[in-house]
Amino acid sequence: MFEEHKNKRVNRIFDIINNNKHIESFKESRKYASDDEINILLTGETGTGKEVHARYIHTISSRKDKPFVVATFSAISGSLVQSTLFGHVKGSFTGAVCDQKGLFKAADGGTIFLDEIGDANLETQSALLRVIEDGEIQTIGKPNSDVVDVRIIAASNVDFQEKIMEKSFRRDLYYRLKGAEIHLEPLRAKPVNERKETIEKLISDFAVLKNKTAIQLTNSVWSFLLNYEFKGNYREARNIIERLYFEGKSIIDIQDIERIIIPQYNSNYSTNIKEKEIEKNNHSVKLKLSRLKVKHPFCFFNQILKNLILRMEKCSFQGVINGFK
Repeated sequence: MFEEHKNKRVNRIFDIINNNKHIESFKESRKYASDDEINILLTGETGTGKEVHARYIHTISSRKDKPFVVATFSAISGSLVQSTLFGHVKGSFTGAVCDQKGLFKAADGGTIFLDEIGDANLETQSALLRVIEDGEIQTIGKPNSDVVDVRIIAASNVDFQEKIMEKSFRRDLYYRLKGAEIHLEPLRAKPVNERKETIEKLISDFAVLKNKTAIQLTNSVWSFLLNYEFKGNYREARNIIERLYFEGKSIIDIQDIERIIIPQYNSNYSTNIKEKEIEKNNHSVKLKLSRLKVKHPFCFFNQILKNLILRMEKCSFQGVINGFK
């Protein structure tokens, strides 16, 4: 049931993709999909659709009728990574109560998507390098290795050059993974017409999914969304549209958007507010001190009051800063 629901979701995403064929990253995906032997490295921020691209490449390749298997390194316990990837035999270690086929074996003939590959430890990286170079996996507790035929699509949002310099990622593995590299730009970097088309497709997609009439956005809402940063990229855009449907209104106005989107999430918006508050409080301190000098000419008394106000203003100013953290 879960897999069926997931396939339906993926098919809806593909429908959005097929109606956005001008998107540069999908042009690249189609270009490399036909060569089933080339490994692909997808890079980009969280939420830019790396798994969607991986599934898309698999679906339009000659391996489309074979398995598509996902391995997310951040979700696998460090001690179980190799067992999860390559499998183990019963009794090979404490807790191995039965034979387990690894994800690489499950993906044999198809595609394996190594998500968040930048989180893999060095030992696992060495094992992955062997798979790429020799096409063999070593099941834990099994004396002989097994041959597998898999296409590897890896993805990460890390800076690989920095990881390589820190010696936390193998340079040779990096170059073996990036037979082709596709960088996925954040949604905010896309042209306005492309961002609008994406939002329109999400609106129509959820209308079909929920069996409802598509919501309408006012001009002020469109203006807001097309200038919004979308730090969570396509994932955030999808969640916003889904929540707008929960409003139960046919026409969405700016007040509905403001209830959903936290203003501080947009860094430009929150930074401007912080700067204005800081400027305002600095001005307040200077103004009170200047009045203090006029009203209290006696130096000793003047200094006591000055220190008192500075302490009061410091507490107030710190409260404002803490409010934005």
